[in-house]
Amino acid sequence: MVKKEALATTKKGNKFYYSPLVSEDEVIVSATETLFSHICAKKIGQTLAEMIEQASLTADDYQLIQEVLSKKETVSTIKCNCIPGQCNCKEHQNKTI
Repeated sequence: MVKKEALATTKKGNKFYYSPLVSEDEVIVSATETLFSHICAKKIGQTLAEMIEQASLTADDYQLIQEVLSKKETVSTIKCNCIPGQCNCKEHQNKTI
């Protein structure tokens, strides 16, 4: 983590002390971007629903999610972004690599 510049290190005597160089919010954004870049765009809604189902949520969390969803515009279709052979959507059926 030090080499990746996520942690700073300070040596005091024989001990090393570590402190974060990135915020929790930055880590969450990065992890979310990584997760969504590794799953089919058509499965993001399903993935979000599964995450919500598994999470413990406060009333404030629930209200925030409802507010965000009420403002979100829907789309009629979502184009698959997977490599052929990586998923089972109709766009990749009957196609050879």
